[in-house]
Amino acid sequence: MSFIPTSSEPVLVSTHELDHVPNSTDIANPTPPIPVTAESMPPDTLPLNSVPDLPPRRPLRQTKPPAWLADFHCNQSSISLISPDSLASSHAEFLAALSTFQEPSCYKEAQGSREWEEAIRQELDALEKNDTWEVVTLPHGQKVIGNKWVYKLKLKADGSIDRHKARLVAKGYNQVEGVDYVDKFSPVAKAVTVWVFLALASSYSWPIQQVDINNAFLHGFLDEDIYMQAPAGYSIPKGLVCELKRLLYGLKQASRQWNLELTSKLLAFGFLQSAHDHCLFIKPTEAGLIALLVYADDVLITCIFESKITEVKDFLHSAFTIKDLGPAKYFLGLEIARSSSGTPSLNTNLSETSYLTLAFNLLSLLLLLYLLA
Repeated sequence: MSFIPTSSEPVLVSTHELDHVPNSTDIANPTPPIPVTAESMPPDTLPLNSVPDLPPRRPLRQTKPPAWLADFHCNQSSISLISPDSLASSHAEFLAALSTFQEPSCYKEAQGSREWEEAIRQELDALEKNDTWEVVTLPHGQKVIGNKWVYKLKLKADGSIDRHKARLVAKGYNQVEGVDYVDKFSPVAKAVTVWVFLALASSYSWPIQQVDINNAFLHGFLDEDIYMQAPAGYSIPKGLVCELKRLLYGLKQASRQWNLELTSKLLAFGFLQSAHDHCLFIKPTEAGLIALLVYADDVLITCIFESKITEVKDFLHSAFTIKDLGPAKYFLGLEIARSSSGTPSLNTNLSETSYLTLAFNLLSLLLLLYLLA
């Protein structure tokens, strides 16, 4: 053993390691590396690419279908069971009418159709009448969100077209939390509240009236500054945008602001908001109790006297644009039937319209599977 002095403390080095220290001659004339081949390598160190490919291992256990499939008859084609020929004439006409209706997916497809152009014009007229936006110059540093036309055919119970509906929807997914909106939560009626509301009205034989608020989300006001591109079919000078003053469908805060607007109107009219369900409102009167239930833009009203229900509907008509649906027949999947005495009763079974819609969707799916087979 020997010591090699350094600028710091000495380091202990073995003499065996000194024998392998390269000299100047070795550095000047390095030994060329010996090429490595498969022949020169030991058998146990052959390269990976020389190993032959092995077939994948397959399980030897036999598989069988699950036992629950024995409950179904899977050996007969469903197309032979469900076809337009096996349906009643009214059902077949309904399905045939549905198969011929087409809804545009964009503004370009709606152009050239008198019905859809009229629906667009009516929607734009309603937005202007509601003072939804103001045409302004985009302030510096502000961003613009887009919009889209959505088209829907409203059908009657027999499957014929009731009307063409066009709705302008803002692209709310472009909004930024904390900039374009703060809160977006909006309550809806609890299922147990709906059941108790309908059950009490049925047990006391109270009439139930239903009201639909037209363009409900357009009645609320905005607290944030939101700028939107001009919708297709609405001409404004180049370089200008629409500053939203009221809500539009598609905005993050639309449902919340509408709920706050409706709640403030009902409280001003004398209703009391339930602490257990904020979508249930009660108004005590000398003639009796008035109960009102809200689910988004659908409103149910019940009272022992029809005149009190009419007063509430007149108030809603003065505050909003409503559609009086008369006695409630269908609400959140529940069919509300009436006996010969006029007492409302609940029926959770599928109505004929729901059955036909379900049958049509099933038929379309089976036909698609048949074509792809």
